[in-house]
Amino acid sequence: MMWRTLLLGMVSISIAFSTGCNRSGHHVREQHIPDSARARLNGGPTLPRLNVVPSRGGCAPKADNLVVFGACCNSLTCNGQCVKDDTGLIGCACFEVKGGCHDDKVCSKIRRGCVKPRDAQLP
Repeated sequence: MMWRTLLLGMVSISIAFSTGCNRSGHHVREQHIPDSARARLNGGPTLPRLNVVPSRGGCAPKADNLVVFGACCNSLTCNGQCVKDDTGLIGCACFEVKGGCHDDKVCSKIRRGCVKPRDAQLP
């Protein structure tokens, strides 16, 4: 008889949790998630899209283009990618960094910006 009471109690608790009730038996209402937290849960805010165009020429810096971007834009070395702006001009950019990264940094696809080469590697 004691086992039956224990089993019935466990089933009751399981049902209470599965229906969204708290310990006092009151139904737990859905909580509002702020937009800032929702953005983090959904992968972050929508980032601006760049109109990336192919690299042309042999002046691109050493890059694997999987973790670190490198390109040759308008016959100039680019620590980033070649992008076309709204007017149709092609230039260098590393995500939001117009002109690409300085020579001491690389354009990291993972970090979405200019970082020191050691910080660009996969964890």
